[in-house]
Amino acid sequence: AGVAFNGIGLISVILDFHTARFQAGNPLPDVCFLPTYAATALHHGLVAAPAGGREAFLREVRQFATAEYLPALFAGNRLDTEARGRIRRKLARYTGLSESWLERTRLRIDAGRFRKELLRERGLTVGRFDSRYTGADYDDVGEFPDSDPSSYAIDSVFVSAMHDHLTRALEIDWERGYTVFNRTALEKWDWHGGKKGAVGWPGYVNVAPVLGQLLRENPSLRVLMANGLYDIATPFFAVESTIAGNGIDAARITMTYHEAGHMMYLHEASFDALVGDIRALIK
Repeated sequence: AGVAFNGIGLISVILDFHTARFQAGNPLPDVCFLPTYAATALHHGLVAAPAGGREAFLREVRQFATAEYLPALFAGNRLDTEARGRIRRKLARYTGLSESWLERTRLRIDAGRFRKELLRERGLTVGRFDSRYTGADYDDVGEFPDSDPSSYAIDSVFVSAMHDHLTRALEIDWERGYTVFNRTALEKWDWHGGKKGAVGWPGYVNVAPVLGQLLRENPSLRVLMANGLYDIATPFFAVESTIAGNGIDAARITMTYHEAGHMMYLHEASFDALVGDIRALIK
């Protein structure tokens, strides 16, 4: 028998993998990641926010992404020279990336390339899980970062905390190592809904229509979605776009935005806000 519930809390959400797969022929990630790139560039001092501040700046970037950038990518080489130049200049203004680099990428901004290119002149890369973090690579000429500075900066803390909780707090006889990010487990996950013969990491999975169905069938259901402004793994505009296009009642979704990344609970003020939001959802 199924269990009826009326609250879902989601942290760093991805429901539709179309929005995060940088593959040829799929322009959605370029568009959905753009406001996070802009927030990152603003944080590192590469762009200047308008008089209205960061919120006004990000609203402007969202509008550009939807109304101009996506149609331009769809047009591809059908885009005339004047329109191409206009798009390129705006991308440079929003991201801090050079027009010459953007032209060479055909106006596409892969997330890994962005993380390597943004602070290249400073000899730094930015984090994937949290783009406020910076790190240094073996050299500064590569296409992609060597690693994720927002991961290796905090991995050891997770390991220590888990071992302490398991052995001292819960008094479990625990001798196995704790793996912070287990790619093998992700590859073994059933991404295909039990479909016979379907195995492995997905190209595109979209479970957002399932959430839409749950909301239609359960009028009391409310959903909290917590987002980090500097999350280049599951960016906030991708979530907003998913909500807009999959039969989801946006009025019953509470979106929160935190001054942090994928693990917003690493930022003390964001952690406190997140706890308050979850408690409010339960109440």
